[in-house]
Amino acid sequence: MDLYHVEARYQEIVTLPEEFIEKLPKKVALFTTVQFLNSKPALKEQLEKTGREVVSVRPRHTKYDGQILGCSTSSFDLDEDTSFLYVGDGLFHPKALVLRNNRKVFMYDPKTGEDGWLDKDSVGVILKKVKSEFIRFLTAKNVGILITMKPGQNKEYMTKKLEEQYPDKNFYYFVDHTISFPGLVDFPFVDIFLNTMCERIGSDDMDVQGLHILNLEDLWDMRDGVFDDRL
Repeated sequence: MDLYHVEARYQEIVTLPEEFIEKLPKKVALFTTVQFLNSKPALKEQLEKTGREVVSVRPRHTKYDGQILGCSTSSFDLDEDTSFLYVGDGLFHPKALVLRNNRKVFMYDPKTGEDGWLDKDSVGVILKKVKSEFIRFLTAKNVGILITMKPGQNKEYMTKKLEEQYPDKNFYYFVDHTISFPGLVDFPFVDIFLNTMCERIGSDDMDVQGLHILNLEDLWDMRDGVFDDRL
């Protein structure tokens, strides 16, 4: 079966209110969703006319510079004085920026005209839960690995060395196209589940059904001290 991904673009060109631009720092990395990418050149030009420097980066799994996917949390090697600017609706996408970067995210919703900002305190509860699940993993005897067969989300290759790195643990592999979280309660002997699917499952959905879930990427980051400056 052939699959086609059709981009739905917002046809109007978005501009930022002057009073909102005045709140922005002198250097920002501009992000938006695929729906508003048509406005990205105009937004960049508008910001640069105010003397601000606009940085453009491409997160993992995206097709365009400045495009952001909520299910992909990426960290960026940028100057310390660079903040993030997200143009789009909702909090799902800007939260992805904050989770991996200790930077302020300024937000503007082109549909409602509302603006705001997020920082590490906005996701503090999530980060503390990640640390709690990491500690649980370290003491766990039985670990369940969640693997999807969906193209683009299948990361089975990332689990290969776990048994070598943690020889004292028993690993059980749960493989499906779509994992049923209610069904996982049928395996009460599993102390914690390691998620290799969408990275937001191990943060936004970690409390579903009372399960203990940790992202594989978060396991590595906690082990390497990446989260230390965010907790």
